[in-house]
Amino acid sequence: MATEDAICELIGDPEKVDKELQAFDKTAKCLSEPSHHRVIERYPGQWIAVHTGRVRAHGESLDSVLAQLDSEGLSREQAIVRFINDKPRTVIL
Repeated sequence: MATEDAICELIGDPEKVDKELQAFDKTAKCLSEPSHHRVIERYPGQWIAVHTGRVRAHGESLDSVLAQLDSEGLSREQAIVRFINDKPRTVIL
């Protein structure tokens, strides 16, 4: 029982952790196929911040996007911030 108590003390309330993991999963899915294509089309060459499955901030600079997150009271730690590169990449194998 002591081990279980120690784990709960480390990670916090299991229900809260589960809720946060579900929100992060939703956020990550927004940037996966096929949703990612819509994000590329809508925000080419911009920084975006995705939080709880939606693009919550976008702009030309990382600082601008982080400031938008802060002004909305959204956690930076729970957001995925990414630059949307719409240029094709050349891969040499």
